[in-house]
Amino acid sequence: MASTRWTVSIDVGGTYTDATAKSSSGATAVAKVPSTPEDPARGLAAAIAELVAQGVDARGITLVAHGTTIATNAMLTGQLARVALVTTEGFRDVLGYRAGSRPDVYSLHPARPDALVDRELRLEVAERISSRGEVLTPLGQDEVDRVVARLQELGPASIAVSLLFSYVDARHEEQLGRALRAAFPRLPVTLSSEVAREFREYPRTVTTVINAALRPVVGAYLSRAGDEVVRRTGASFVVMQSNGGCVTAERGEAASHRLVLSGPAGGAAGLVRVAAQHGLDKVISLDMGGTSTDVCLVRDGQLPVVASQEFADHKLLAPAVDIHTVGAGGGSIAWVDRTGRLRVGPQSARAVPGPACYGRGGTDATVTDAHAVLGTLGSSALAGGLELDRDAARAAVGRLGEQLGRGVEETAEAVLALAVAHLVRALRRVSVERGLDPRDFTLVPFGGAGPLHAGLLLRQLGLRSVLVPRRAGLFSAEGMLSAGLRIDDSQTVLESVATADAAVLADWFDERSRALREQLERDGVPPADIRTDMAADCRYVGQGFEIPVRIEAWNDSTVDQLTEAFHREHARLYGHANESEPVELVTLRVSARGAFPDAVESRQPRGDGVPAPTALLGRSQVRIPGSGGTASVEVWDRTALEVGDLLHGPCIVSQMDSTTVVLEGQEALVHDSGDLVLTDTRGAAAPALAAAQQATDPRGEPVVDAVSYEVIASALASIAEEMGSVIKRSSYSPIIRDMDDFSCAVFNASGDLVAQADYIPAQLGAMSLVVGSVLERWQGQVHEGDAFLCNHPYMGAMHLPDINVVVPVFVDGELVAWTGTAAHHIDVGGVNPASEGPELGELFAEGLVIPPVRLMTGGQENADVVALVTANIRDPLSTVSDLRAQRAACSLGKDRLLELVQHSGRRAVLSVMERTLDDVEKAVRVALSDLADGTAHASGHLDDDGRGGEPTAIEVVVTKEGDALRIDLSGSASQVAGAMNVPWSSTRAAIVYAVRAVVAPDLAANDGVLRVLDVICPRGNVLNPDPPAAVSARHNTCQRLADTLVRAMSALWPERAVASSTVSFFCFNVGSRSPVDGRPAVMADVVGGGTGATSEGDGLDGVDTYMSNVGLMSAEVAETNYLVRVLRTELLPGSQGAGQFNGGLGLRREYQVLATPQKVTYYCEQTSEEFAPSGAARGGPGRPTRVEVTGPDGELLGVAGKASVTLQPGSVVRVETAGGGGYGDPAHRSPELAARDVGDGRLRSRAATPASEARAARRSAGESPGR
Repeated sequence: MASTRWTVSIDVGGTYTDATAKSSSGATAVAKVPSTPEDPARGLAAAIAELVAQGVDARGITLVAHGTTIATNAMLTGQLARVALVTTEGFRDVLGYRAGSRPDVYSLHPARPDALVDRELRLEVAERISSRGEVLTPLGQDEVDRVVARLQELGPASIAVSLLFSYVDARHEEQLGRALRAAFPRLPVTLSSEVAREFREYPRTVTTVINAALRPVVGAYLSRAGDEVVRRTGASFVVMQSNGGCVTAERGEAASHRLVLSGPAGGAAGLVRVAAQHGLDKVISLDMGGTSTDVCLVRDGQLPVVASQEFADHKLLAPAVDIHTVGAGGGSIAWVDRTGRLRVGPQSARAVPGPACYGRGGTDATVTDAHAVLGTLGSSALAGGLELDRDAARAAVGRLGEQLGRGVEETAEAVLALAVAHLVRALRRVSVERGLDPRDFTLVPFGGAGPLHAGLLLRQLGLRSVLVPRRAGLFSAEGMLSAGLRIDDSQTVLESVATADAAVLADWFDERSRALREQLERDGVPPADIRTDMAADCRYVGQGFEIPVRIEAWNDSTVDQLTEAFHREHARLYGHANESEPVELVTLRVSARGAFPDAVESRQPRGDGVPAPTALLGRSQVRIPGSGGTASVEVWDRTALEVGDLLHGPCIVSQMDSTTVVLEGQEALVHDSGDLVLTDTRGAAAPALAAAQQATDPRGEPVVDAVSYEVIASALASIAEEMGSVIKRSSYSPIIRDMDDFSCAVFNASGDLVAQADYIPAQLGAMSLVVGSVLERWQGQVHEGDAFLCNHPYMGAMHLPDINVVVPVFVDGELVAWTGTAAHHIDVGGVNPASEGPELGELFAEGLVIPPVRLMTGGQENADVVALVTANIRDPLSTVSDLRAQRAACSLGKDRLLELVQHSGRRAVLSVMERTLDDVEKAVRVALSDLADGTAHASGHLDDDGRGGEPTAIEVVVTKEGDALRIDLSGSASQVAGAMNVPWSSTRAAIVYAVRAVVAPDLAANDGVLRVLDVICPRGNVLNPDPPAAVSARHNTCQRLADTLVRAMSALWPERAVASSTVSFFCFNVGSRSPVDGRPAVMADVVGGGTGATSEGDGLDGVDTYMSNVGLMSAEVAETNYLVRVLRTELLPGSQGAGQFNGGLGLRREYQVLATPQKVTYYCEQTSEEFAPSGAARGGPGRPTRVEVTGPDGELLGVAGKASVTLQPGSVVRVETAGGGGYGDPAHRSPELAARDVGDGRLRSRAATPASEARAARRSAGESPGR
């Protein structure tokens, strides 16, 4: 008789290590032991020991699958190996300037992102390969020897190599790899061409560096863990990857970056198994732990794997299960903000000390404490045998209630309602981002806290049903046993589908599929159990994003099938397809999967539908959320229930690893699998809001209680965020899709902005004026199904490329709200490509002017309007596609608003809209009241008027009295001849941004801010010009205005002072052509600089600043999509202002025109020492911006900061942007920071940059420097 074989899965979490063992005979054993963060391998060993103690035969264990947090924790804590990076000359700082944008746009005290590699350890090598694989600069052996010698001096623990265009041709990386592995045989050497053969240099380099930084850490741990497994069991040891499949420990170490979502991926793999067991085609998971909640969506039985993932503020090019994480877990802390509003999260009590009810010294009220107070935990003990301290929970929640003027139970219910609102927001967002409705899905909650919220989510979302797994608290561990092994590979190709060589592509798929299959066979997977999948990421030529298209088999007919499949998928996702447009192959992908041996689990016994009395643990006094009072409810033992048993709510189902709460009007059925299936006989409702729809004050206005208010306000913010997700996933242009130059908002009926998604503050502060113009222009003629279009700067828009789309929302025939989007379109016609030019003298030269017109009437697109727009622009395909993305976002926002009204009541929603405005006004007034009264003045200057004239003054006088603020701009210059004028909409946006950033940066901004402001700015001013003054370069002036406002308020309130940032905002626009098919293509790039230092730390390097937050274009994207080559992009040592805290460094970027003469427009500010970013509190100024243009033979063509010129092939435009001002006396800089400055080479002499050296050489030769 064959001996019993066991397969074991072990998932290490922050608090507990979960283990599941399943045998070939159907037996199951589970264990939950405390985790050992100091050495997780000890917790793994303890879990195995506990399973053995329960009767699992250690020598019968054949496989141990492990989900680990070792890579996750190393990333989050920064405990990474010391890495050296070798990269192409001119690009050593790609980790320093990153994507060029800031994570928190309203913070003037931002945290410095982790650059992963010290600048001293970033080495350049002279080499260059083109986007087509041509060797432009060969890699000489002397360069290789120099790098090896320098690395021997530096002594890193790991080495990463990432060269430009290595995905096209890896010969130089491979040459370096051979030399480095020979010179450093004991060190891990990671090549980008081995871990991420995909384009865009920043994410590829980050991926390579993170892998290199993790390998020593992960390798050491997996070695210890593997030794424990072998010593105790002799079993094979595999580790879970982010992609939802396992891999051998050896390959796990080599690709350590693929383990950062190891734990959550196990739950996703289990989700696929559960969907199959229940015959479900649409399921969505909710993995709720102590700190956060992970949401994952599965359709048609397919594990949702995406090509990249965002983690710890870095983008990893590694296949990963598509999981959305929100900072709302059982340990999320509830708190009261300064306006008296209740908040939940994102702060967490974590595992130690944990919630107050853990009895480990925690004092903050958490979501788990709220459950303890309400009685919904259902037991006196928590998972792992931890005793529940209800008294401590009541004390913590009681202290919170005292601040709110509420009782303990009422406060606990409010905390829970807000936590559920966060979960609803996450579930909606993860589905809406994919164009799906969460109500079509079955929810699968798991983790320790997920089932606690099952009934509430079932009701609030109106879901089909909720399925609570049999062992919900161990679900991630169990999921690993159904994951199997998985290996992925990819290759960027960037070829037109029509001209691609089908045979070459087929050879790649065949070769890589064969190699992956052979690897799995070596890992012990029988050939019959291996499955390979192929896909190709495609896009329309010139499009800014890709769509994965599955391929069954590659052959001669695949090309035509691929094109058709891409059109269908594009239409499904975005509502339209451009079938006349050529399709481009971007990246080829292949994966191989090998299944684990099936472990059959014995089924629960079947009952007669009535639970046995022995399954009833008793009754408990519980306050079910939304019930309005405490009741005695049944508490059932999950393990004693039988298949077919039907429970009626309200009740609680308790088990060792989780608790399920069933609401009144809901039923829970034990499925054949042992899972609980919850359904709601009442359908969707929002019980916490029911009272809000009924109660009115003496004037008949609705009274919305605090909990209902927060839930509705959260829903409004969620709507704006969901709109942003639609635009980001469905837009066409890189400037919108990749560089995030767009915004979304919700408005009340009169056009006041009530909720926004944080994208570009410059747009958000102005959008409500567009709604006002629509209302004025179309008085009494706004109808259901309309959508309006406007880019007119004198009717509420900003400049012509920023096109607004707004949609009215009607309820019972009454206009109640608007949804709106603004997006920067790559071109709207006019004299210059990209529709911008500082020299332009009137609006009509800048492009097509669109007053408020109907884009849609009665739900139908107005073809005449679209035809008029497309006939007047250079890139009609991009513009029309982006307009449709904006329209789709507004339509979704309208639908979500109508759902909210249906659930919560029209009067309640409208009341909350008005109250959010009141509350923001109140918050700003409270914040102002805490600041000193007084008046302060600040001056700022533009270099000129856009045409080389005299400097243009920006004069700001800020007066604060009580809780109000007066801002006088009347001393600023009159409107100018060039395009530096600022329409009133943008001036208002700059004021709103500056006030929020200085006074109340953590505020949920809306138009309530405007109520505390008295602004004086007469017509004819450069900040409020008369039409038709040109305004296309207005963002430089806006940035200068924002900086001047911040400096004035810094003078008024020195305790909040910050140094000035770059306002250079170097814009580089080119009327180019596509290297793929020669069609006209417009390139637009924005180069950031250094932010000002603060009293808390140094400024940020190389980012967009103040009210703009546009990303930097990838050098590989520029050369691939346009006839432009970026020669270098690097931080500029010595550009920062000195201080106790230094300003951020500026950037040097060089562009070379390729192939044909091209029209180039560029412009910037701060090109003189006089107008450079100033310091604060005795800090020094940053270095000014510098620009040089040289011709094909190197002759100097100009150094002006603004120009529109046609450049010949070989010409170079070089910009060096300003560094931020310093804060505090430089003599007080700490020795540690000073040593870092020296080590990172940040203090290079200002006279020693290549550009200034060139100027000095020319001057010494008697040449004119030009202007």
